[in-house]
Amino acid sequence: MAGTMSPDKSTAFMRVMRRGLILVMICFAGYANAESFQFHGLTIAIPPGFDGPIESRPNAYAESVGFAVPGTAGVPTNTLQMTRLQLPGTPPAMSDDERFQFLSMQLTKMMKALENRRTAYSQTAFEKVKLGKLLAVRSGWTGMAQGIQMNGVFYCVLIDSGVIFLQASGPGDKPDAHQALAISALNALKDAG
Repeated sequence: MAGTMSPDKSTAFMRVMRRGLILVMICFAGYANAESFQFHGLTIAIPPGFDGPIESRPNAYAESVGFAVPGTAGVPTNTLQMTRLQLPGTPPAMSDDERFQFLSMQLTKMMKALENRRTAYSQTAFEKVKLGKLLAVRSGWTGMAQGIQMNGVFYCVLIDSGVIFLQASGPGDKPDAHQALAISALNALKDAG
């Protein structure tokens, strides 16, 4: 009969499905228990395995906070970073297209700085996405840092008079399990608005 599986294939299929479901449940159970962190009107569930926060305030106009998976000294690890840059004034009201253009310009500057510290660098086209209710710009990247393949994804949002950059990055040419959790956390963040 067309469209039916043999008993052996059906059993194997159910075993794979059951294992997949268990893996998803384990991932979501850890994700649901993740610690929430607030950063300038954004709330993000920090994935399990990420330690922090590590805070930095290089000047009166910039603030960063990061979380990282513990690793070996000198070897890149998975990171989740949020950086806020204070604008000189409150931006005027903007349409979604104007906001996308403004955020794209800001993200271009940030990614150019990243590119200057990488070799074999490439990035994806900018995408318009929503983080919570906020319009954001997103782009992925890959490149070599000190001879080690790295990859990441950057987001840029505007909240009041601050541009916020959100980044998940890690070793390899594509996200591993920890980095995938960090990207999911960024995609699921909530804003106060």
